[in-house]
Order: sequence, then C-alpha cells, then structure tokens
Amino acid sequence: MPVAALVGTIKLSKLIERCTRLESEATPMKTRQFSEDQIVKLLQDAKKGEKSVEELCRDLGCSTASFYAWKKKYGDTSPDEARRLLGQNGLA
Repeated sequence: MPVAALVGTIKLSKLIERCTRLESEATPMKTRQFSEDQIVKLLQDAKKGEKSVEELCRDLGCSTASFYAWKKKYGDTSPDEARRLLGQNGLA
C-alpha cells in the first residue's frame, strides 16, 4: 500500500474515532413536555382573553409557536376532548 494511502487511512480512522467520541459526549437536546392539563388550561385562559397570549406563554414557559400549534390542533375542542386527543398523541 502506498504511503499516501496509508496516511489517508490513518487520518480517516482518527476522524471517525473523534466523531464517535463527540457524538457520545454530546448532550441530547432538551425536550420539555407539558401536561395535558397545562395545555388545556393555557387554551382556556387564552379564550377568556384576560391576558395576552405572550403573557400566558411566558407564565407557562412555552413558546407562542407551541401555543398556536396546540390551538390549531385542539383549539375548538372541549377540555375533555382535548385531554383525550392529547393522551392519544403520547403527550400525557
């Protein structure tokens, strides 16, 4: 085997080893799941209109994007129906 090919193989093996080590050391992205009660309460409070959506989301610690996604998916359902749907999707 030519020397250049051998050097390339060694570099490649070190690169693979380093990437593997970095992957194992990496912390997974934090995923935060809100309980179905929290989501239903947030949607109900938003319907009341006493506080802005931004304030409600800030209080709960979720993004407004999450709120609008939940609203789109569960917004016109009753609280019991929303809980049932949330439970089916594995968010319970």
